[in-house]
Amino acid sequence: MAEKKELALEQLPKDGVLFEKTVSEGKMLVLRSKDEFIYMVDGGSNYRMFNHTAGQYRAGRRLHPKGSKDNELFEGAAKAVDMAFAVTFDPAMDLPSVMYNAEEAILEAYPMVGEEEKLDFSTYNQPIEEQ
Repeated sequence: MAEKKELALEQLPKDGVLFEKTVSEGKMLVLRSKDEFIYMVDGGSNYRMFNHTAGQYRAGRRLHPKGSKDNELFEGAAKAVDMAFAVTFDPAMDLPSVMYNAEEAILEAYPMVGEEEKLDFSTYNQPIEEQ
């Protein structure tokens, strides 16, 4: 039987300082602008960033070196995105699974960007069974 791992989502206000704190705490930051998703995690000396457009097969990735421009990176993101989320996950989980499940939960809760109602994600904090 596969071990169950936890994944929890929390909607964040658009705040660059909070974005940076989220990543520094080992959480995944998910930024949404229309149907484009950007995922960011702490990668040691770099920020590991992945992007995906909902409904598309292709995805991209890049590294952003940590340093003096961190504030600009996070403040710029806060101004540019429609929505932001923190994802708390078991570090033993693989990142593609975390990204996929987070994106699916966000799309289910917010099928169209621009909805003002904040949703309680506690219903999505269900164990995920790895195969």
